[in-house]
Amino acid sequence: MKPEQSIECYEHHMLLKNKLENIEKEFKNLCKNCGDTHAFLFGGIDQKDGHLSFVDKVNLIYETQTKMIEAQEKGRKFFENCFLTFCIFTIGAFVGLGVKIATIDYNSSNLNALSEKVQTLAENDNKMSIQLARLESIKEVK
Repeated sequence: MKPEQSIECYEHHMLLKNKLENIEKEFKNLCKNCGDTHAFLFGGIDQKDGHLSFVDKVNLIYETQTKMIEAQEKGRKFFENCFLTFCIFTIGAFVGLGVKIATIDYNSSNLNALSEKVQTLAENDNKMSIQLARLESIKEVK
């Protein structure tokens, strides 16, 4: 082998070695990026503390929204129950008020009738007193 050939071979060897090292570095970076992407999406052992994976974040958002919807439904049901209870009590109060008004009306009509009877009795008593006085005066005149 000529010295020129050996230098040329050495340079070619070094060029190929550098290319191989670059390819290995790129492959390691690609593997690292794949691992980082996998850790970002699905979590992993080399994941930093306090960081959630993308899937965990999506699951957390879904669970939060599901719980919020459940809480809204419970709140709506509670409001409906309170509203129905209020309606029932209001209807009961109106019925009770109607009964009280009917009782007051009945008692006042009875009281009016009784008052009229007492007044009639008083008038009759006056008439009877007047007639008795006339009869006594007629008796004395005789």
